Amino acid sequence: DDCDGVADDGYVSVETSCGVGACAAVGRTSCVAGAVENSCVPGAPASDDNCDGVDDDCDGVADDGYVSVETSCGVGACAATGVMRCEAGAEVDSCEAGDPLSTSDATCDGVDDDCDHEIDEDGMCDAPDAGPSTSDAGPLGRDGGAIEPDGGDEGDAGVGDVDAGMGSVSGGSCSCRAVGGASRGGPLVLLGLGLLLALGARRRR
Repeated sequence: DDCDGVADDGYVSVETSCGVGACAAVGRTSCVAGAVENSCVPGAPASDDNCDGVDDDCDGVADDGYVSVETSCGVGACAATGVMRCEAGAEVDSCEAGDPLSTSDATCDGVDDDCDHEIDEDGMCDAPDAGPSTSDAGPLGRDGGAIEPDGGDEGDAGVGDVDAGMGSVSGGSCSCRAVGGASRGGPLVLLGLGLLLALGARRRR
């Protein structure tokens, strides 16, 4: 156009841009054989399921592929639930733990009222019933038998009334009665009774 022997030598290149989000790029224009060309090439899109504030899939919306998840927080009476969501490129958990029901956990209700990971640690829960005693309170009884004097004769063998849940035998200067009342010691009582009877028979000879 300026008749200086060179075509388009006055063309001025300009900077250009293309793409959005993570696909954004820049380039320049140029004049090639009488046509304007743009060197700008947008990047390739990717998954946008992370919360980074970037439009990774290049659709004009950042983090639109992020999936919220349910969360939990707190323990015992303070336990609560919430949702983890993406806000302005940052994950925000909406879960807020509740307040303790008390400063101590003295109630025996199976709940961690003071939210310290221990249940009923400050209270006095009733202990389970221990059941009948199984102590051996006498020389003959596994079931709590006790021998007591009954004023018998001096020469007697010391065989008295025996009551261990399996009948009674009398005829001596002492008596053995079962305090517990259970019958598991019956065989041992009978064995002891037999020994005492044998000793008495020998003494009478």
